[in-house]
Amino acid sequence: GSPRLSNLSESQIGSPVEQFTFEGKTYSRSFLNYLRGLAFMKKHIDTGQIETVMEVGGGYGTLGEILLKCEEKDYFYLDVDIPPTGYIAAYYLKQVFGSQAIASYGVTRDWEEIDLTKAKTTHRATVVTPWQLPQVKGQIDLFVNFISFQEMEPDVVTNYIDHVNRLGATYVLLRNSTKGKKSVGRRIVRDDYIRLLSSFHLIASDSFVFGGWSPTAESEDMIFRRK
Repeated sequence: GSPRLSNLSESQIGSPVEQFTFEGKTYSRSFLNYLRGLAFMKKHIDTGQIETVMEVGGGYGTLGEILLKCEEKDYFYLDVDIPPTGYIAAYYLKQVFGSQAIASYGVTRDWEEIDLTKAKTTHRATVVTPWQLPQVKGQIDLFVNFISFQEMEPDVVTNYIDHVNRLGATYVLLRNSTKGKKSVGRRIVRDDYIRLLSSFHLIASDSFVFGGWSPTAESEDMIFRRK
C-alpha cells in the first residue's frame, strides 16, 4: 500500500557527504530515519487514505522528498519551520521537484489565507513559518514530528498540537526522546505527548526496532489515531 517505500532514493542535491548506497539507491541517515518511521506506521494503520501531510520541523525537506517521490498517489506536503531551516527546505525541494511545485514564503507571505484545498491545485508542497500557521485552513490527514518537539518547551508544543486538532488530523506520527532533553528548561517527556494528544488513541509505540535505544538515551516512535 501507499506510500510505497522500497523504490525510493534520495537526491544528491548539495553534494551530500553523508549518504549510503544500497543496490544503486542512495540514502542519508535522515532519509532512513523517515523510511523507518513510515514503515512502522504502515505496520499498524491503513495508510491508503492519507494524502495531506503536515510536519513541524521538516529539516531540509526529507519527508517532503519521500512523499512527493511516491508516484502512486498525489501527496501534498506542508512543512512548518523557522525561517533559516524553512528556507533551506524550500530550496532543496525546488531543486528536486522544480520551483513551480513548491510554494515557499516568498509566495505565501502575501496570502491572507493559506487554504490547503486551493494550494493543492497549484503546488505539491508548501513551506510556511510558525507565525503563518494560524492562516492555514483546511484538513490534514497525518501530522508528523521527528526529533524536534523534544527541543521545545511544553507550551510551544501545546500550541502546535492545538493547530493539529484545529486542522482535523486523523493520525499523528511522532519520534522524540521519552525522557526529554537536558538542554530544555522544562523537558517534555513521553507522558506529556500522551496528555497533549488526549483526543487521540495511542495505537503503537516502539523504541527498540523502529525508534532508537542506548544505555543513555531512548527515542520512541509513537502512532496516534483520532478518537
